[in-house]
Amino acid sequence: DEKNLTAGPALSASVQEQQHTAGKKASPRAHQDTGVVVTGIDNCLVHLSRCCNPVPGDEIIGYITRGNGVGVHRKDCSNIRNIMRNATASARAAERASRLIEVYWANQEHTKAIYPVEFTVIAHDRRHLLADISNAIAEERIPITSASMSAMKDITARFTMTIEVKDQEQLDRVFGRIKAIRDVIEVRKGG
Repeated sequence: DEKNLTAGPALSASVQEQQHTAGKKASPRAHQDTGVVVTGIDNCLVHLSRCCNPVPGDEIIGYITRGNGVGVHRKDCSNIRNIMRNATASARAAERASRLIEVYWANQEHTKAIYPVEFTVIAHDRRHLLADISNAIAEERIPITSASMSAMKDITARFTMTIEVKDQEQLDRVFGRIKAIRDVIEVRKGG
C-alpha cells in the first residue's frame, strides 16, 4: 500500500515559476551541510528532520516548511506517511501534501557531512553490557552524542543512543557489531 511520494502539482508550478523568473534553469547543487540536492531549487535552506534522522542510503523526500526551508525526511517517516494518507481529507491536508518536493543525496565522496542517528538496543541485562556496546561503537570511531539506559523488570535493558555517522554503510557496520554482542536481542533506528 506504498504510495509514490512526489511533489504536488501546485509545488511543481511554483518551482517552474521560480526558475522562469530567475531567467535560467536551476542546476543541481548539494547543500553543503546536508549533502542533499533539492530538485528544481538551487539555493535554499535545507535541514535533516529530527523525527526520522535520514542518512545517505535512505530513500528521502523533502517538505517545504514555512520559514525554515526544506526539511528532509525518510520516505517511510511516519510524518510523511500521515501527510500522504490524509492528502484528500481536506483543503488544508491537500495543501500540506503539495509541499512535498523531490530531493536526493548528492555524491557523498565530496561531502564531510555527519548525520545524527538515534537508535535503541534491547538486550538481556548483564554486567559490562554498556561497556561492550560502547566499545563496538568506538571500534568504528563513531562519536556517541547522547545515551540513556533503563533496566526492565523482565531482566532486559534498553539503551537509547545518538551517534554521528557519515552514511548508511557506516551505520550498518556499527549495527552489525552491536548485534554480534552476546545477549543483544534487537537493534533498531529510533527511540
